[in-house]
Amino acid sequence: MAISVGPRDERHDRAERVFRVGARLAAVAAYTAAVAIAIALFAPLFRSDGAAVTVSPAAPPVELTTVRPGETLALVAARNGISLSRLLALNPELQPLALEPRQKLRVR
Repeated sequence: MAISVGPRDERHDRAERVFRVGARLAAVAAYTAAVAIAIALFAPLFRSDGAAVTVSPAAPPVELTTVRPGETLALVAARNGISLSRLLALNPELQPLALEPRQKLRVR
């Protein structure tokens, strides 16, 4: 409540009431927006049965290299900065003795 020293001006009182109503509406709008954002962010974490869903990080992108003519698996691994065992682990379907030029291999 404001303390006034002079005569009360009704226009001033009305403007003050309008300002207060506007401030309350702005606060309600900000609260509503915050709740909507929270729902959008956290709703996917819960299923309809109430059980939490685990969120796993995105898989790193697969990086491929092409075998050059005359290359061995050891040379391909060295050229890409990985060990031979890592290259074989990334390519379990690979037949080491049947390496062909222009063959695509996973290196990451």
